[in-house]
Amino acid sequence: MQWSKLACFGMAAVISCSSFLQTPAHAQELVQEENILVGSSGKALEKFAGRESTEEETKELFLANGYRYRELKNGTLEITGYTGRATELVIPNEINGKRVSRVGESAFLYCSDLSSIKLPVGVTSIGYGSFRGCSRLKQIDLPERVASIGKSAFWGCTSLETIKLPKEITSIRRDTFKNCFRLRKIELPEGITNIGESAFEGCGLESITLPEGVASIKRDTFRDCSNLKSMELPKGIKSIGNRAFSGCTSLKRIKLPEGVTSIKRDTFLCCSNLERIDLPEGIRSIGESVFMGCSSLKSIDLPEGITSIGANAFLGCSSLKSIDLPEGVSSIEYATFQGCSSLKSVKLPEGVTSIGEDAFLECSRNLTLYAVPDSHAESYAKENGLPYSDFAVYP
Repeated sequence: MQWSKLACFGMAAVISCSSFLQTPAHAQELVQEENILVGSSGKALEKFAGRESTEEETKELFLANGYRYRELKNGTLEITGYTGRATELVIPNEINGKRVSRVGESAFLYCSDLSSIKLPVGVTSIGYGSFRGCSRLKQIDLPERVASIGKSAFWGCTSLETIKLPKEITSIRRDTFKNCFRLRKIELPEGITNIGESAFEGCGLESITLPEGVASIKRDTFRDCSNLKSMELPKGIKSIGNRAFSGCTSLKRIKLPEGVTSIKRDTFLCCSNLERIDLPEGIRSIGESVFMGCSSLKSIDLPEGITSIGANAFLGCSSLKSIDLPEGVSSIEYATFQGCSSLKSVKLPEGVTSIGEDAFLECSRNLTLYAVPDSHAESYAKENGLPYSDFAVYP
């Protein structure tokens, strides 16, 4: 247990450092796309400087009652910025007689005074990074006509506790709710078919139900959702990306749908309370470090179709007591079972022809390898002074 905690702490530090190092790139992307000048208070002071107009918008910027806005080609308005210091904001349905239809990209970027916002009923689109960094925002009312929410729209809204998404929404894009630490609950409309990378990374979600139309969970989608206790995946899920549930330290049980054929790198890394996972028969591969640091995992049934298990796959699974490797597995990679201090029996198929360095380092002193006589696995056990027994008597 102590070993796995240290391992997860180390991995978390590496991941955090990696995320930190990537921050300037995200910031640069935001600034380059929006031409934003940010003042010492962290507020967006000016934007869209020199940006070319499109068929939908004009170049002119206007200011009224603290709102920066532009008139679109269709005669409606897009809010492009806000210079006020209000804490509770009700955006008017019209400005100077023209309907407000969009909240533009980064319009309220780092408006840290805002605690609540009510959008006009005519708004249909919320742009990229619109409310990013609004750290005191607790409540926002989204009109039913909103059909599009841009990437990173609520990233870093660390006080946001709940939000109701309009029925017209079909996609939650990359980083939309990233690091919304206090977001405990969200109901996803049935029409949603796509959830982007890191969409809920670092959220406070305790549970979530995904609509049946969602076919994939992308990388980092629920990473570091440390309060997430349960989750039911739709039958239509076909793929799960790298680190999708990494750091979900409250997750106790999960069942993967039948359509999933591989578990990618770090998917359940440091899910320290994960006790059980049900794998579908169609699984063919388990990637590197998939269950690393899952210190509460006591047993796992590996389907017969599995042919590949990556390095560090079960490293630090200190509660794992036994494992039966499928016949199709031909190699055990580096540190696959390192630190499995409760592991007492491993059944190794005859087809295993390669066992990597430290594969069974720091395992239980009572570990017995069950191998076919005269096989590579038996030779490995002899060479490394590990107790072994005949494959046929595996308990």
